[in-house]
Amino acid sequence: MIRHMRKRTCKHCKTFFPPDPRNVGRQHSCATPLCRQASTAASPRRWLRKPATHDSFRGPAHVERVRQWRQHHPG
Repeated sequence: MIRHMRKRTCKHCKTFFPPDPRNVGRQHSCATPLCRQASTAASPRRWLRKPATHDSFRGPAHVERVRQWRQHHPG
């Protein structure tokens, strides 16, 4: 089955690029190093903006988990 792939506009440099056929539904930036770097840096910012992630690693259970890890991994 051959799919017709359209060119997309890069989210960072605004140029047209052909997306990778295996990742056509999720690729929003071209393959240039600066755009890949910008995409990688934007990923955690997008994750942190979601309301569900504001309390992801807070609370007494996580405090105890980190305390135990630090005892086993000094320095």
